[in-house]
Amino acid sequence: MGKGWQTLYQPYHICRTDMVSSHTIEFFCKQCGDCCRKHALYPVTSSDLVMLAHGLGIGIDEAMREYCVITTHDSRRGMFLRGLAGECPFLKDDRCIVHTFKPAVCSIFPDPDGFITTDRLKACLKDTAVKGTGLSKCGVWDLPDHGILAPNLEETIRFRIREDTDRQYFMSHEDIDSDKVEFLARLADYRQGDLPLYISIGKKYGTLRQFHTGGEADLATLAGAERDILYRYLVTYIEACMMDEKVLKTSGVRATFVAGEPGIMVLCQEFPDTADDAQFLWAKYGETGIFALAVESEQTAYLAAFTIETPCLGDIVRDHRLPIMLSDGQRKLVVRCTEGIL
Repeated sequence: MGKGWQTLYQPYHICRTDMVSSHTIEFFCKQCGDCCRKHALYPVTSSDLVMLAHGLGIGIDEAMREYCVITTHDSRRGMFLRGLAGECPFLKDDRCIVHTFKPAVCSIFPDPDGFITTDRLKACLKDTAVKGTGLSKCGVWDLPDHGILAPNLEETIRFRIREDTDRQYFMSHEDIDSDKVEFLARLADYRQGDLPLYISIGKKYGTLRQFHTGGEADLATLAGAERDILYRYLVTYIEACMMDEKVLKTSGVRATFVAGEPGIMVLCQEFPDTADDAQFLWAKYGETGIFALAVESEQTAYLAAFTIETPCLGDIVRDHRLPIMLSDGQRKLVVRCTEGIL
């Protein structure tokens, strides 16, 4: 993406001067290596792993075997680099030996969301122990208090797409192989070229930046962006699987019982007679659930996105499963969806 993209997000960079400084501050890495010593596990995505394997001149299977573990850490299920005595395995003599093809989480440090203030960042680093101190040599300590780090929204969007693609897979899978790693990496690359998805993620993180740096909370805009993001994630997955698409035109949605379980009924004009598979993605803002749904039938995917406000969201979505009833008032189709991408 070129620099012209920056103009799309300028309205979201405005913040209230009575809360924090209106001036953004650049962070310059001092290459101290502290952030490469602060964990036993370092998150990587499929995209990262493909790049690491290529850069190291080894196969994906060997890279996974030598450097990775699949586990749940900090509520995130996925792949992690195994730290050696608390250090990243690619840290040698205080230098990163994979710097030109390092994981995206390293490239975007210290601001993966594009809205962090220096006060919050310093408070966070104080809680991160490196030989008894909190990243004591990091260039963050050279920054003034009460400022906002200058965002790199393009890097934030690319990072989130890669991370979300793996996260969606691990919602319904415990393990992964090299073929699936390559597929997820290709899917993430494909998604990074999807203009509607790119704009929606930019809108989400631009709105979050406005909120976290002193602006008013615009939950309606945030929820709308989230709905569009989840929908595009499913559309791009279906496209990558080379399936036909049909839009489920919805006219209403409500919580109800579906085949004896708490679920959601969606009123729509057209839907398949039978379902081969069904999956969903969702996000939650208070009592509002935001859903994207894909019902597959005979190599055609029927897709929809909707919101529902109910205090029963915790009962409706259980164990990464969601009962859905599609109805036009006369016919109905009951499906039990799996969360994530398959």
